[in-house]
Amino acid sequence: MTPPRGTSLSVIIPTFNEESHITELIQHLQKSPPYEIIVADGGSTDNTVDQARKEGAQVITAQQGRAAQMNAAAHHAQGEFLLFLHADTTPPENYQSEITRILQQPNTAAGAFRFKLDSPGQKSTWVETGVHLRCRLFNTPYGDQGLFVRRDTFTKSGRFPEWPILEDLEWIKRIKRLGKVRMSPAAATTSARRWKQGGYLTTFLKHQLILLAYRFGISPSTIAKIR
Repeated sequence: MTPPRGTSLSVIIPTFNEESHITELIQHLQKSPPYEIIVADGGSTDNTVDQARKEGAQVITAQQGRAAQMNAAAHHAQGEFLLFLHADTTPPENYQSEITRILQQPNTAAGAFRFKLDSPGQKSTWVETGVHLRCRLFNTPYGDQGLFVRRDTFTKSGRFPEWPILEDLEWIKRIKRLGKVRMSPAAATTSARRWKQGGYLTTFLKHQLILLAYRFGISPSTIAKIR
């Protein structure tokens, strides 16, 4: 079935052992069902694939690596709009109308939601404020904010570079050549598990080191070793 033009959304979720998040995420998305939900799995050894299929998502198997998985799903997708979503990131309730509203604005290449962590507290607020300032000053949202784009614009951008890390940052840099990247005031809520496991300050400093290495042109394969 061909999706209706101007209203169809394909949600793309790259996964690798995400059984603890995938069911809840798909159920949330199905409250306002998109045209299709595509889970691009990179070889999970847990119940991610079975749970995704049980909730009604399409599942494809792709070469492991977030960029490769998202590219494979985008090639498979039929919707006019694409939303690339991490398995531990939940978009706002009105995610479809926000995506449509933003992508229909003139000279818009892509968009992203406001960043929010699922753990309240001063440390989370500090991280959220830092991300907000980065997006406001440099217009550089990351993948954990949910990135959305028209399917034809994604093709023109050359897709995600299939790097082991920083594929979202490099893609944002490339997509800006095609138009503006606009931020939604609605929040996508991301799990704070990485921040809690690594420690908020340590994780922040590691992120800054990774970005500094990227700015100095160090190869993504080398940068991935310090992740």
